[in-house]
Amino acid sequence: EEIAAIITKKRTVFIWGMGLTQHTFGTENVMALVNVALMTGNLVREGAGVAPLRGQNNVQGAVDMGAIPDGLPGHFRVNDQGARNHFWGIWGKDVPETPGLSATEMFHAIQSGRIRAMYVVGENPVLSEPQSLYIRWAISKLEFFAVQEIFLTETAKLADVVLPAAMIGEKKGIVTNAARRMQYTDKAVDPPGEAKPDWWIINEIARKMGFEFGYKAVEDIWNEVRRAAPIFSGVTYERLKDSIGLFWPIYSTTHPGTPRLYTDGFAFRDRRARFHPLADPTKITFSAASEEYPFILITKRLYQHFNTGEMTRRSKLLSAAVNSAVASMNPDDAREMDIKSGDTIRITSPYASITIEATTESKEYPPRGCIFVPTHFFNRINVNALIPSQPLDPYAKIPPLKGVGVKIEKVG
Repeated sequence: EEIAAIITKKRTVFIWGMGLTQHTFGTENVMALVNVALMTGNLVREGAGVAPLRGQNNVQGAVDMGAIPDGLPGHFRVNDQGARNHFWGIWGKDVPETPGLSATEMFHAIQSGRIRAMYVVGENPVLSEPQSLYIRWAISKLEFFAVQEIFLTETAKLADVVLPAAMIGEKKGIVTNAARRMQYTDKAVDPPGEAKPDWWIINEIARKMGFEFGYKAVEDIWNEVRRAAPIFSGVTYERLKDSIGLFWPIYSTTHPGTPRLYTDGFAFRDRRARFHPLADPTKITFSAASEEYPFILITKRLYQHFNTGEMTRRSKLLSAAVNSAVASMNPDDAREMDIKSGDTIRITSPYASITIEATTESKEYPPRGCIFVPTHFFNRINVNALIPSQPLDPYAKIPPLKGVGVKIEKVG
């Protein structure tokens, strides 16, 4: 209420990152912010709005293409009979009405025997998924494991087959950022060795299995997307090449794009927005501190490195800036435990333990009772081994990466 009162008459942009979403109640957090933005008139006002900082440059583009368990290209849903009929008309194949599994759920399905083979494209779950020791065990139980990657990651090292893929700059395509800006990316150099564009690899696998997609170039795929998803129907490669980006929805080749959504009403029959009722916060599951595990571990990101570090750790410049993980402690907590900067500590959760250097000199040290550990150095110290894979956010299926009870001990 206090925040709403302050910003009601001010243009406000709500910006958030992974710290808000990587919880079992992450979706509820976002819904709460959207509710405040809506009630204060900051959703459609120029110079205001909501702006999530996504984890990668094309997260929005992946969701736009239906790369989520319950989605189809163009933000249709698999439980929509009309949408399934629409895609049957384009593909000539039935679309399942049951949602699939999230990445975290897939590994539990290996244990139950529901999944016996896995094909991973551009992911490093051995390092990025919670309970990483369990992930390694689950992969070992697969009958077949294939990985399509630009580097020989820790996950790729476990694969029966590694398919070398081209990276951005070695292939052309389209990326879409969190603002819905679609941008054309061109090929600058040839990929090394036997590396090929992702679409080419998948196309060839399908062909060798007896199915013809009929794609000869990446433009063929995009033209199919335009037929399948009306919000992209007006976007051509030629338009993107001649622009600094276009904002979907774009319904025709003369449509200018849509930099701001909902200026003509919201996606309901009466064109009015809806507030989202939130769960009782006292009933939300959270891996809180306990007598046995009195600290809260919070994973964090450093601006010098990216995700599991497979790309940025290969940069001499970035590795020279930061080349190892250090746990940041609150100075008062460290003083009580006789821990000084440079000491080695052991962090233990109900799932695993890691040893790591401690510091109290970080400019962003945590509040009392918490400890920060960066996530980019899993090749040396895999902090995700400490994180539980259950419970998941009931909507987005995100595991609780931003808070788990741990205990801290000084080593030596």
